[in-house]
Amino acid sequence: MFDALSEGEIRQAVAAVRAASTTSAMRFVTVSLQEPDKARVVAGAPAPRVAMVVTYEATGDVLREFLVALPSSRVLSTRTVLNAQPMLSSEDARLADSILRADPRWVAALARRGITDLSRVSAGTWSAGYFGDSTVRGRIVRVVPALRDAPSDRDYLRPIEGLTAEVNLTRGAIESLRDTIVADVSPARTLEPEAGYRAPAPSGARPNAAITIRGQSVAWRQWRFHVAPDPREGAVLHRLRYVDDARERSVLYRASVSEMVVPYGDPDRGWYFRNAFDAGEFGLGHFAQPLRAGLDVPDGAQFIDATFANVQGAPRQFPRAIAVYERDGGLAWRHIDLARRSRELVVEWISSLGNYEYGFAWILHEDGTIEQRTTLTGILSVKGAAAASDSLDAAAAHGQRITAQLVAPHHQHFFAFRLDTDIDGHASQRVVEIEGQAETVAGATDDPHSAMTAGVTVLHTEQQGQRQADASTARRWVVQNTAVRNALNAPVGFSLTPGENARPLAQRSAWVRRRAGFLDAQLWVTPYRPAELYAAGTYPNQSRGSDGLPSFTGANEPIIDKDVVLWYVMGITHLPRPEDWPIMPVHVAGFKLVPTGYFDANPLMKR
Repeated sequence: MFDALSEGEIRQAVAAVRAASTTSAMRFVTVSLQEPDKARVVAGAPAPRVAMVVTYEATGDVLREFLVALPSSRVLSTRTVLNAQPMLSSEDARLADSILRADPRWVAALARRGITDLSRVSAGTWSAGYFGDSTVRGRIVRVVPALRDAPSDRDYLRPIEGLTAEVNLTRGAIESLRDTIVADVSPARTLEPEAGYRAPAPSGARPNAAITIRGQSVAWRQWRFHVAPDPREGAVLHRLRYVDDARERSVLYRASVSEMVVPYGDPDRGWYFRNAFDAGEFGLGHFAQPLRAGLDVPDGAQFIDATFANVQGAPRQFPRAIAVYERDGGLAWRHIDLARRSRELVVEWISSLGNYEYGFAWILHEDGTIEQRTTLTGILSVKGAAAASDSLDAAAAHGQRITAQLVAPHHQHFFAFRLDTDIDGHASQRVVEIEGQAETVAGATDDPHSAMTAGVTVLHTEQQGQRQADASTARRWVVQNTAVRNALNAPVGFSLTPGENARPLAQRSAWVRRRAGFLDAQLWVTPYRPAELYAAGTYPNQSRGSDGLPSFTGANEPIIDKDVVLWYVMGITHLPRPEDWPIMPVHVAGFKLVPTGYFDANPLMKR
């Protein structure tokens, strides 16, 4: 019931929308599964297949949502969404490029830099954002150019600094143009693949027999779950269960990357707007890369393909979008002469969003731990700068000089993960914050015995559920089911254990903080509400900051004995190094969901 729409279902849904519409001048933003009602799924009742179709009509700047029943192709509902812009597409980028090439101001600006062959210029399309200083109406993008000397060149190695354009796609014209020659374009640098970069020939290793994949449902050792490709979130895990003594026990109903935002810390007019919401403004799934056995993932991995609709509504194939494989998990436990090694299952996918590559992996451990691992690599977003003898010159005040003529601005990456927990059931859940504390005795001035305790705080409301991580106290949050008890008569639970994290450096008054209100806390807890899927709201493109988690939690509803959802916000502060150029080594961050009273003892001792 959670399988992504098939090619045939996409065609059915698109045909139904076309038949119900009065115009053919529409683009298809997304055509995806409208997930079935959770109560029906949990009860084991059959669930109808329904497609959610989002369309955009450029002529009237109109955004619409359609619900289409499958396989009957009956349109169940139509809704026009006001004052919102859907995610950007390749069609938007092509349109912006054509508008620029036809504008004499753009052509003249390039000519002043000695560039007359427009085929050498790539137009990097960024979301426009919103910064409180614009009354322009319509669909807006910002474009930054770069120079390419060969078809194999990457678009980000040779920025044409000082030239940016704000393009109104609705009007088909440039709204504003900034043209300041800051520095010469950096020398040519190609990234032709060398022998060491190529994937080794597959060894012919067979898929691991312990993994069973039927459609998009996966079984491996004690784990059972479903993984579905999604055009916005990339891949979504559904109904994650652990088989404990032949009994399937639920852990997660749904887990996904809800949103991302990457704020750059350079206030220059050509840079301040670079705050991409990669999931909501572009779509992680739309940029999924075909994974290669023996290079991106181990030889012998199994793959799940994806099919998404393009802007014309035609199904587009994404082969090998998701990889599933088993690998050695290291030492599981040991004591003197007793020991056991572990195995782990990895569900992985990679999205190429402009210059950056993001890899996302859900790693399932035999002891019940669920690990999320995010990898960052790709090409830094760089700016041209005049050569200087001092590496700490003013041109690098908001970044790191990485070559004689290039500076990489400082920036942060934030990932919001939505975790719909179902710990042995979806009702009667609560969240408890636990952290280590030094025990203090009233009137005592010292403690020669080093006493310590665990501080326990029950989170009662949505406002109390907005928390910050604290590695100094080993702070973690335990989702407990108070209706299910373990052998010690304590509630069963799983703890969310943070890994690397960072708080936003942008001030709360900054527009990126207003638009990405989810950055205000590293943990949010909300009651389950099916329409609340995206941390920055459904349509963050050109948003003004009125949607998302701050709005979801405005009523400050109780979160005790509810079906709760955890939203974990992970931040990475990237202060670039010369070693990050031209392609940065992989940086890894993540978090874990760890059984905490869920089992009566170490489950690996049973096997």
